[in-house]
Amino acid sequence: MYILLFPVKPRGLVALCGAAIAGGLAAGCGYSPLHSALENTRWCARAGTSLVPDADAVTAALEGARAELARHGALASNGEYPCLHVELTRVREAPRGIQAVQGQPVARGISVEATGRAWLQNAPEDKPAFETGELSRIGRAAAGDAALENDRPARLQASRNLGIALARSALGLPTPKRETEDLP
Repeated sequence: MYILLFPVKPRGLVALCGAAIAGGLAAGCGYSPLHSALENTRWCARAGTSLVPDADAVTAALEGARAELARHGALASNGEYPCLHVELTRVREAPRGIQAVQGQPVARGISVEATGRAWLQNAPEDKPAFETGELSRIGRAAAGDAALENDRPARLQASRNLGIALARSALGLPTPKRETEDLP
């Protein structure tokens, strides 16, 4: 122990390590949740101004946001402020797996992407306390579904998943902006 490149005695090293550990425990790592000031706050969820003329998709996004807030114990039972406003900004669809049937292209599946944003507001006249930015989620339907004639189930799935993602982002949980599949 005494054959070191610099003179260090075991007692000094033990004391130095003990002081470093105690200092580290006292200071902590410095991490705090993104919205720690909003901890133990319950929010209502409301629809913002929707740019999509689909009331069912907006309702599905709100249901997803409310379900995620409730899962984390952050859903207020009253409709008062503070409130999470959910806005659906775009819904688009693309065919998946195109097949030729009687010389005509037919989609064998469909993907629907719902895009939206959300913001937290403490009172009706206040500026938003937090904005999620745009997030998007994808819903899918296969050829065996009646959804190819009617894309409603895929739209509702994408919208509900978007509401869940918006609520997770507002809660400060890690949430990717987009899913990995890109629509053309």
